Amino acid sequence: MPGVLACGASKDVAVALVQALALRVVAGRLEHDEAGREYLGISFDRMERDGRHEVRRMTPPTLGPKFEEALLLAVRVQGGQLRKGAAEIPYVSHLLSVCALVLEDGGDEDEAIAALLHDTLEDRPEEVTRSGLVRRFGTRVADLVAACTDTPPDYRGGPKAPWPGRKAAYVERIREEPYPLCRVALADKLHNTRCVVLDHRRFGDKIWKEFKESKADQIRHHRALVDAFRAAKAPEYLVDELDSLVKELEASEVGA
Repeated sequence: MPGVLACGASKDVAVALVQALALRVVAGRLEHDEAGREYLGISFDRMERDGRHEVRRMTPPTLGPKFEEALLLAVRVQGGQLRKGAAEIPYVSHLLSVCALVLEDGGDEDEAIAALLHDTLEDRPEEVTRSGLVRRFGTRVADLVAACTDTPPDYRGGPKAPWPGRKAAYVERIREEPYPLCRVALADKLHNTRCVVLDHRRFGDKIWKEFKESKADQIRHHRALVDAFRAAKAPEYLVDELDSLVKELEASEVGA
């Protein structure tokens, strides 16, 4: 596939143009099930020139049969879920978005697979186990998924430990994992926070009824995540976006 250069008035516009083209290619290949097809991997390089943002398609990591298997598994075990929030959105949209963020930040196939499966040990422990992930995708993928999980390694479903303790332990673990070990976790939290902010803009404070913890506790947790990812030396452009989103939520609390 020839290189692609997209220019727009903003970074978001440029990224959207390239993503739209990439999704069309992927959809076409899936629909036609091309024999001997190449597997498409996408990574984006951001740069500025004369005040305009450019996005170039670089030599991508190979996304092969393991990635395809992970995608099918993610859809099988979580395809029937909906995301929290006032809008009923398929949960798979979150998994795909996290995977896109990981690849756009330079993640490899293992990280992309972990992004697709990052919630399985926590949300579907009766169907997906760590040993099963090791067997199908390797130890590194299993470790990356476990790093995104706030339940204990032996969790097999049922009641979870109290929310404050689980979240505090998760935040401390992020602080101790230098980037890129927490790349998937950052992509997960960034997309989650984007969705919360967008829902809040559309529906206001009623979105917090979807969560067990209070609005104030949720916002404090988001702020702690920003601090933890900065401590882990995650890329500034991603942490700054997360910080900006959390500030918007904080401002809504002050104005309430």
